Amino acid sequence: MLSANLLKRGHKVRPTPPLPKTDLMRNATAKVIVITHAYPPARTGIRHLLPGLKIYHLPLPVLVSAATLPNYFAFLPYLRNILLREHVHLVHAHAALSSLGQEALLHAHLLGVRTVFTDHSLFGFEDAAAILTNKLLEAALRSVDAVVCVSHTARENTVLRGQLFDPSPLPDGGMTVRDNVYVIPNAFVPDQFRPADVPLPTDTVTIVVVSRLAYRKGIDLLIAAAPHICARWPQVHFIVGGDGPKLGDLLQMRERHRLEERIELLGPVRHAEVRDILTRGHIFLNSSLTESFGIGLLEAAACGLYVVATRVGGVPEVLPPDMIAFCRPEVGGPGGMVEVVGEAVRRVSVRAGTGVGEGIVGADANTRTGTADGPDGEVVGGAGAWEGDREGSGVAEEGEEHVKRQRRDEDGEHPREQPWDRHAAHAHVRAFYDWAEVARRTEAVYEAVMRTEALSLWERIVRTMSLGPFAGLIYTAILIVDCLFFLVLEWAAPREDIDYVRMGWDRGAFQALAHRAEAREGHGEETEARKGD
Repeated sequence: MLSANLLKRGHKVRPTPPLPKTDLMRNATAKVIVITHAYPPARTGIRHLLPGLKIYHLPLPVLVSAATLPNYFAFLPYLRNILLREHVHLVHAHAALSSLGQEALLHAHLLGVRTVFTDHSLFGFEDAAAILTNKLLEAALRSVDAVVCVSHTARENTVLRGQLFDPSPLPDGGMTVRDNVYVIPNAFVPDQFRPADVPLPTDTVTIVVVSRLAYRKGIDLLIAAAPHICARWPQVHFIVGGDGPKLGDLLQMRERHRLEERIELLGPVRHAEVRDILTRGHIFLNSSLTESFGIGLLEAAACGLYVVATRVGGVPEVLPPDMIAFCRPEVGGPGGMVEVVGEAVRRVSVRAGTGVGEGIVGADANTRTGTADGPDGEVVGGAGAWEGDREGSGVAEEGEEHVKRQRRDEDGEHPREQPWDRHAAHAHVRAFYDWAEVARRTEAVYEAVMRTEALSLWERIVRTMSLGPFAGLIYTAILIVDCLFFLVLEWAAPREDIDYVRMGWDRGAFQALAHRAEAREGHGEETEARKGD
């Protein structure tokens, strides 16, 4: 969506020599090139999605989770050829763990191409994996021209991980954050996430979870809280969509507590199916332990769901307080989540206006006396149920105190007892986030980058050496070998031998080429049919 909206804003990429830097991003006609690895057998080679939007699927082997091995020098011939033949002036890499993205940042400067990096995730600082990935990120960002983060929390995290500091100009010295680190939130397509046209059932309250079923997404917290929620509110049902390593644990929890009719597990979900799943629910539950932004929260709120989420990372920046309720997993644990979900159940029940709220409150009072039994007579609801938890019987009380504190902190300005209006929620979220605005702000970053002077090779070497006595030497050696390999490619594959893409690519040429391709495909099918006859 960012690429499509950048095209609408009229970017133009010209062959060398380029236009003056202040005018480079202001001209009509646009072209955006996407470089990624192949997804055989369906997605290989070059694919045109829109006039001016082209995807190169490189023949690089992938491992698990569609990740490629580091190809520092093997990737350079591909990237050099693409950047030259497409007349590229700026490379925008995404994701800290993308090997292709980090390698593109390394190689692009050899061709005088400017670089921008966007970080989408939060990482820690303590475990071995975090230390290694943070050092890789720090090396990749040493010479990058601009950094974009999706939330202010993510910005703080990326600045610390990448050591994006400069000496402070103040008399007392110290360090200050570089002025080339920006915050641009994500967005979504509101027309694809509209509330249901028909009213939802009033005799049940459905909680929807759509997530990757992994530890980082807080699925263990969901597994611990879901049985207690089902026991305290018999009208509550769960719909869980997604796949991941925690799917087996969810299945075991559902079977152990005999909740097959209360918890529906959908398995893998296509993006085109998400809206239909969301519109079946009243509440969207996000239990992530770390989240830099959370587009799923926007999509759920746009579909008219009231959102319950863990207060982690950049999640508090996404929605206004009257559209979301928070729990702190480190404070109340599963008990805190149960109590906050109870507040959300009462909130959406007020919206129904049919007495469902009163019924749910009554059910809450009954089940807390221990009337809902699990297998072998185990009480899965009520205060007594918490006695078997790791945290002991005080978890429920701690969760209730957490909710009371949250009410005192937030409900004074944003009362949660107002009727919930799905269509009003959609209108609010629609006004908050827009891909066109994201493209405008990204374009401003591009223009700021193009107005600055590019780093020389010596400046890049000095910055790389500042990584430290060990990592600095390793990455400086990689940088020098990369430059030597680039010179070999300049000799072995001269630029004048490259088949450059002609400029002036427009919608008419795109449609004509598409029609010819369809005609050839139809002719081939007709020929095969004749051979079959």
